[in-house]
Amino acid sequence: MQQPEQIAGYIFQVAMNLLRNRRRMVAERADRHVDSEVLGHLPADTDATDRWLEKKIAARVKRILQELSSPRDREILVRFYLQEEEKAAICRDLGLESDHFDKVLHRARARLKELLEASGLSRSDLFMLCL
Repeated sequence: MQQPEQIAGYIFQVAMNLLRNRRRMVAERADRHVDSEVLGHLPADTDATDRWLEKKIAARVKRILQELSSPRDREILVRFYLQEEEKAAICRDLGLESDHFDKVLHRARARLKELLEASGLSRSDLFMLCL
């Protein structure tokens, strides 16, 4: 290379180009596109069937949450996500350190995910509940 002091800029530009190419690949995935005709036929508001389905899925998730084998997992998930309690309050009540809480929460979510998937619920079903 004729100007070794400019190698950092060269490496940075190569990295940026690779990042742009990666984003283009993700954006151009055919399975992420939908025809404009399909969009035109989507309902503007949720109808009674959608609300019924949402309630049914929510009831299933609550039932599965009760099936968690660990009462601590269940309590942490309910208090942190459903009751939106502060992490510090939950840690104080359960006698957990902050780092340990993160590990317990991660494992509890993984166990819940396994139960949800085993019962036939997919990510899209759960995403619909979030909306």
